Amino acid sequence: MEWRSGYTNFNTSARPAIAAFGGQYHLFFKDDGTNDGIMHVISDNGEAWSRPRDFYIKWNTSSGPCPVATDERLHVFFRDSGSHNGLMHVAADDGFTFAAQDPFYLSQNVYAETRGAVLDDGTICLISRQDGSDRSSAMVRAVRRPGASDWDLGHTGANVKNHDIASIVVFREQFHVFFPDPNNNGDGIYHIVSNDGVNWVGAQPYYIGIDTSAGPSAVVCNGRLHLFFRDGGGNNGLMHAESEDGNQWSQPEYLRINTNSEPCSTVMRNPVTGVEQIVTIFQDRGNARTAGIMYVVGSQPDAAVMSAQTADPGARA
Repeated sequence: MEWRSGYTNFNTSARPAIAAFGGQYHLFFKDDGTNDGIMHVISDNGEAWSRPRDFYIKWNTSSGPCPVATDERLHVFFRDSGSHNGLMHVAADDGFTFAAQDPFYLSQNVYAETRGAVLDDGTICLISRQDGSDRSSAMVRAVRRPGASDWDLGHTGANVKNHDIASIVVFREQFHVFFPDPNNNGDGIYHIVSNDGVNWVGAQPYYIGIDTSAGPSAVVCNGRLHLFFRDGGGNNGLMHAESEDGNQWSQPEYLRINTNSEPCSTVMRNPVTGVEQIVTIFQDRGNARTAGIMYVVGSQPDAAVMSAQTADPGARA
């Protein structure tokens, strides 16, 4: 992969998140001021970012938002800006004009940023964590199947370390969740899988052999799983590893930029060249209140792309 990095020229006070929809990258983040507004910026290439007509999407949050793109609309899930911690849901058919969905409140309370992914059949699975002990919290899930109006709520059976969040991605028609060691016995990244978002089992191996100091971000590009995470050695470097099967991982590489938070990644295919490109966003070191939103853009040369697509034409990004 070839990597480029920089500053989006926007700041935030919570973990930012990104999705690809309608041929553009959509970045959502909590206002870096005192108003808790959900802010929205867009980019054609992941490097030059600008405000759309509605920079503020008219909704507020108490933590970073979670965009999830389906074929027909762009969804944003977020924690209530009041004191109730409810998981809320708005969406926009055009990717810009957001309206409350039914139900607006998913009847689930969360205590950190949520992350989501979508199966080919349209099943959405959201992952977050509940309030827990001083050390770890139950990882909860919310699943909505195509045609259903209600959300199937429950637990994954795994815990996630307090102050960290998990990452979810669809790979080979399964949901895959990666999260830091919940027991504070180390900084290992653990891996669970599900066919439907409701029933979860530990992957083999459960511990993937890589350590981190914050929640990882997983994304599929050209049929391979890519994992972005903060260095587990205390240096705050943004690291990258990849896998053909989700079990065996490459040696982690340092992307020559540091992060102060969990990264968030998405993929979009260039409609002209057909090349898929990863965009990962994260907070820089900043100060106690706010931090700059940084990006790393990665893509492969055409020859490498063609080789990957031929080797695994059925993989879904």
